[in-house]
Amino acid sequence: MSNRKRNKTSLFIKIYLGVTIAALAVIVVIWGVLWSFLKAYEASQPQYKIEQIVDTLNNGQADEYTDYIHYQVSTLEDDNTYKKYITDKLGTGNIEYTRKSGEYSKDTPVYQLKDGNNPVGVVYLKKSDTKAKFNTPIWEIDRIDNVIGQTKDYTVTVPKGTVISVNGIELDETYIIEDNAECKNLGNVTKYITAPKMTVYQLTGLAAQPDIKAIGPVYNSELSVESEDNGQIVYGFESTDSLKTEQQDRIITITKTYGNYVTNDVGYSALSPYILPGSYATSYLKNIAKTNIWTASHSANDFDDLTVYNYQIYTDTCFSCEVKFNLVIHTWSQDFTYPTHIKYVFIKSGNAWYVADISLKSDNGHD
Repeated sequence: MSNRKRNKTSLFIKIYLGVTIAALAVIVVIWGVLWSFLKAYEASQPQYKIEQIVDTLNNGQADEYTDYIHYQVSTLEDDNTYKKYITDKLGTGNIEYTRKSGEYSKDTPVYQLKDGNNPVGVVYLKKSDTKAKFNTPIWEIDRIDNVIGQTKDYTVTVPKGTVISVNGIELDETYIIEDNAECKNLGNVTKYITAPKMTVYQLTGLAAQPDIKAIGPVYNSELSVESEDNGQIVYGFESTDSLKTEQQDRIITITKTYGNYVTNDVGYSALSPYILPGSYATSYLKNIAKTNIWTASHSANDFDDLTVYNYQIYTDTCFSCEVKFNLVIHTWSQDFTYPTHIKYVFIKSGNAWYVADISLKSDNGHD
């Protein structure tokens, strides 16, 4: 009897375990199928795709999407220029997305890409012709618009005879819109020299800031930008190390004499040996004596951080330079500091150089 009971119990346990294992296996299979379905369903949502795109952008892989961005290459730019522009704009690591109001729909998802508050592109998704598991849709990129902003035009003014290249492409005469423009910096000295002419080039339809190189016509040295404002770029003239070496100490002496003149420590007679008689500089300096001379008692002046720079040779008898310094006036009770920025234009008369034009400039470089 006891053996029969044991056999029945053993059989029951075997059947129970078998059924339990089978049920668990079925549950595992069902859960696996359900899990796969949930993953497939998640992947079938357009939001999943846009999050993938944004993650890729913010991981520094914006170049993966350049083929979806349509642009028309200008004659002064190539695919590499545009691709660099695109990857720089979308590769900041701070890209976010929102549904694009007025365009987003269930069947045509459209997302606005932003870098902070700045729109940087619009992503249009579409359903792939193929399906994923469980016949769920696969979303893919249709196109990415508005990455390339409105193209810009530039005018570039250089000394006549300068060789100019943009993005490695040397410009020819077809880009010239004016070949004998006046040099605007020399209006007060034109009675002493024949002012050099300028050439104005026009660049149109550029997507990115152009890489411009200008090589001067006299010494074959690379020119520096004199001013840049709202797409108008003006280059300065060349210089030589020998001019700087010859004139630096004298310019420093002139500058310190000028500083002592405006603080009423020396008279005009101390400056006059450096000034071209009858020039604009003569009248300018005599006029400031009436309106802009320091009259308060003081003990001494200092010229802190004095720098002479931006030498430019216009002709054999004319050059300019700029000087920056802090004029420190020491009074008996306190010190006064005046940041000062001067531009001189020198004219050669005989064997010596004289200041023919002098102007005070603001921090942005304008008179």
